[in-house]
Amino acid sequence: MKISPQAMNWMGARELLAMWRPVSEAGADQARQWPVLSEAAWVEERRCCLLLDEALEGGLVEGSVLGDLLRELPSLAGALASLQAGGGAETALLFRIKQVLFAVLELLPKIAAVAGYPLVASLAVREAYAVLHAAGDPAARFVLSAGRSPALTEARAEEVAGRRALLQARGAGGSAAELEALQRSHEQRRQRLLEVEGQVLALVADALRSHAATIIEASAWVMELDLRLSKCLLRRAWKGCWPEPAATLEVAEGWHPVVAARLVGRGGGFVSQSFALPAGVSMLTGANMGGKSVALQLAGLVLLCGASGLPAPARSATFMRVDFVEVLAGQEQGSRHGLSSFGSEVMAWRSLLERSGSGFVLADEPARTTSPADGAALLEGLISAVAARGWHGWFATHFGEVGQGVAASAWAVRGLREIASEEGAATEGSLAALESLMDYRLVPADGAAASDALRVAAQLGLGEEVLSIARRVRASVESGTNRSS
Repeated sequence: MKISPQAMNWMGARELLAMWRPVSEAGADQARQWPVLSEAAWVEERRCCLLLDEALEGGLVEGSVLGDLLRELPSLAGALASLQAGGGAETALLFRIKQVLFAVLELLPKIAAVAGYPLVASLAVREAYAVLHAAGDPAARFVLSAGRSPALTEARAEEVAGRRALLQARGAGGSAAELEALQRSHEQRRQRLLEVEGQVLALVADALRSHAATIIEASAWVMELDLRLSKCLLRRAWKGCWPEPAATLEVAEGWHPVVAARLVGRGGGFVSQSFALPAGVSMLTGANMGGKSVALQLAGLVLLCGASGLPAPARSATFMRVDFVEVLAGQEQGSRHGLSSFGSEVMAWRSLLERSGSGFVLADEPARTTSPADGAALLEGLISAVAARGWHGWFATHFGEVGQGVAASAWAVRGLREIASEEGAATEGSLAALESLMDYRLVPADGAAASDALRVAAQLGLGEEVLSIARRVRASVESGTNRSS
């Protein structure tokens, strides 16, 4: 599924992705971008995540134990490339490979308890591990043991003897000539030791090279386990769900994690949202500051999480499989490139309508940059064009009559809760006070959208000098009379 970086930013997708936290180096590298999965890969990823999630819930495996084994495991990308290119004869690279193989051998019996979860061949992994592990070596560390080669044993003994002789001569106050000779001898022995160690390392790397396929498979397996475990832990932290592919986009008690974290940080709370969008184009109306944008962003995140095999922040959810998700929001900012706000919007619409494939369009108050009459007319045309292409979409707008002949469903934000009166409400201009009075839940819309704009303005402290005239004008418009009569 294709989605632009600008759309990702608008949804808060990058911040949400940062909440997915694999603990290994390779897993963390992989989680820096949203996964792109073919349908077959998605099916397998979903199957494995469900198996692992159920095992965690049932106590068959412990997330903390798995996490401790996976934590800070290195990426083998560089080590494997060097090994396959004929190199790899470096202690640090061999150490990294042994770390991963050791972790795999520790993890395999634990994951074997998860019936149906794919495993790597333990015998093959043990054979690769044995190349790096001499008797008496620390389990997860690579040590170039003297027992690997008689020549290495001899070279190390000679280097130690030369060092001791030099130290003894210095302690005994040996002559300068004697010390110089012993220093030269020690340097030669040390150089000889380095050469022998290099030869032994090359032999180890050569032996390990025949196990490269096993090491690649083991490295990929442990990285995938880390990615899946961290997805399961994220779902549990959210009390979220695994979205199901369907012909509809449905969210039950969903929330936007980024927005929720921001509100909680300010001492507030977040109201969950539920909606069911059938195939085709749906509409969304409601007051400014009423949660329309967040609802659209949540819909986009569910589409993205579903297609990427990640959990969704909702009690349950379904998503549509589409080739792309397009966002129409904030194009007026393009005026800095020499276009008017309206011109920027039109260019975005034209670019959208030139796309091919199946798509889902999220539009946050499109056509707001021109006159209401022209905006409503153009929006009607845009919705019809989107529907004619067989695309799906959700359009948030203040034009309550638009799309009624085309829309598959219509939704509205509940808006301000009932209060005693507009004049008697808290008018200190506090956004926090307004937020406490807003009901962000979504309900099926019935007819033209109700407007909370004047009530919102009153809550924010706009004076009666403006509001009294605004109420008369609105009443005149709603009654169909001419304002000047």
